[in-house]
Amino acid sequence: VASKMSDVARRRIGEWGERFVYQFLKKTKASSQVVWINERAETGKPYDILITDALGRKTYIEVKTTVRLDLATFAISWNELLFAVEVGRRYHIYRVFAAPCDGESGDASRVRVVTVENPVQRIH
Repeated sequence: VASKMSDVARRRIGEWGERFVYQFLKKTKASSQVVWINERAETGKPYDILITDALGRKTYIEVKTTVRLDLATFAISWNELLFAVEVGRRYHIYRVFAAPCDGESGDASRVRVVTVENPVQRIH
């Protein structure tokens, strides 16, 4: 399915996943500042969401979204990998499964999110 999608559809699905994770983090990290870096436009940064806790500690969130329930693999850019190495355990990947195919509507109850904290540590 993913390989036959247009760039526009892929971008919409990615934005949907980022919005979904952002809204989740705003609710669950109420005492922290949660900023969706790409809310207005893609910034090209190696993360999508920045969380700053009350002590000023930062956590960088990269969101990887798929419409499938079973696609565990995903692409990570060289820039994302280098940044993940640099910040270590402060870099998390949120893998969003079962996003709506149109990137707009759909059944959010089917969505599943898996968090990978410090993904570089898992590579070694």
